[in-house]
Amino acid sequence: MTSLTIHDCCCSDAPEITVPNRRIGQKLGGEVVLECVIDAVPTASHYWTRDSLPVALSSKYVTDEFDELDGRVTLRLNIRNLQSTDYDDYQCVAANELGRTQKTVTLYGSLASLTNSYIIKHNTVACLFFTNYIWA
Repeated sequence: MTSLTIHDCCCSDAPEITVPNRRIGQKLGGEVVLECVIDAVPTASHYWTRDSLPVALSSKYVTDEFDELDGRVTLRLNIRNLQSTDYDDYQCVAANELGRTQKTVTLYGSLASLTNSYIIKHNTVACLFFTNYIWA
């Protein structure tokens, strides 16, 4: 006979991620905080990625983690001294034995601060031109 605990039969969940702000703007040289809230039981491993690679932590890229209890964790990525190359999509990733998920946060700046590679990758100029054309 196999015994089950309450955890085994009713309280296990694959990770779910909530992102309070899916798009965040900040000027060059500034500092920004990207945030996601992860709900998972059992607890999930979690980290930030960019271009499918984990963000390398340093004095520029710092993470903070807050255990909110009941399987909820708030994960933050602080990016200091923003350069134009920092404007990109960042993914909050969470995984446990029941699944893996990710949500994207887009960091952007003014048109003058965007690199050509970002403009091409995200079609930013076309979107801004189209938006200005419609509303101008």
